[in-house]
Amino acid sequence: MSDAQVYKQETMEASYGCGRGYSTPSNHQLVKSVFSKSPPFNARFNGSSPRVDYAAGTALRPSEVEWQRKNLLASSPGVGDTIQMLKVPTNHWIYVVRFDVNNADPKLEGATAAITGQRVNVNPADPYNKYVLKTDPEFAAAAKAQDLAPIPLDKPGSQVLWLNKIFTHGVMVDAPAVGGPSNNVTLTGYVMPYYVAPEFITFGTPPNGEIVRFETGSLLLGIKILSLSTANPSVNIWDSTTDFYLTTRVIGFACPSIT
Repeated sequence: MSDAQVYKQETMEASYGCGRGYSTPSNHQLVKSVFSKSPPFNARFNGSSPRVDYAAGTALRPSEVEWQRKNLLASSPGVGDTIQMLKVPTNHWIYVVRFDVNNADPKLEGATAAITGQRVNVNPADPYNKYVLKTDPEFAAAAKAQDLAPIPLDKPGSQVLWLNKIFTHGVMVDAPAVGGPSNNVTLTGYVMPYYVAPEFITFGTPPNGEIVRFETGSLLLGIKILSLSTANPSVNIWDSTTDFYLTTRVIGFACPSIT
């Protein structure tokens, strides 16, 4: 059993749209049949246009999309594994991720999942050919802070995970001062989104080493399987007849070239 890939943005390198410098995923549309489903909200994914602010989403329909089913079968993800659904490129950030189960499927009763993210970082030992994939604990911490329960995969539902966090300086104090009234210290802070930063890796021995900037790497958004079906232990997510949707809004930087 292992993680399964169902995103369609190919390699981890940033892919450019209509103008170099706009790191956007390639545009794609799932092939629809007369039985295909639509997400339960107004959703468009136009990553090919030269924009750095766009809605992005992936529909998971293994009963209808053959390549998704084959990828899931080949990987056979189990408890603890991740279904990778969407890639956020380097130099972009997100505030929120939403996951929807569109229809009921009693076969998956007891199966649950959680929104998760995996950072794809450059491997310093082989930076041009390999990556290091690691689940970021920020997603589980955010879900815990927001009292979000595991997502049931057998019935319709929608969960929104906010990724903003507060960065503050100092320590909060609210205690009686010596020989005086209460001493209150008000902290100042900043709201910070989840940012997929570029990497700077030093080759050689400092201070003579060469610092190389990598625009590779990304954030893979998906769902982590927490439990399998209790009603039908032999049934997995690729046997489901329902459809799932993972969405976010991607924001990035834009700057004109010198020439």
